[in-house]
Amino acid sequence: MPKEKKLNIRGQTTRHAPLGQVIQEDSNRGKYAKTRIRTIGDKSEKNGNDEDDFLDEKISSKIFAMSREQQLEVEAEEQLESRRQKKTHQERR
Repeated sequence: MPKEKKLNIRGQTTRHAPLGQVIQEDSNRGKYAKTRIRTIGDKSEKNGNDEDDFLDEKISSKIFAMSREQQLEVEAEEQLESRRQKKTHQERR
């Protein structure tokens, strides 16, 4: 005796979409722009109030200081790496 098919809530058998349809939907997904849903937090656009987009002077100076430190670290690492490469290049000769 064959196994009885499962029925979903509507009384229909559960089936997957055909593979061709799934592939077409996936390829069309990136073609169209997504609609933007406005939330309550988007009040700045409605009122024209852009003050929230700017940072405080103290915060921006801290960000600049941190970025300078990071840049110095990157430069130091690059110099160290170039010294290592020169050293290994000289040892090979």
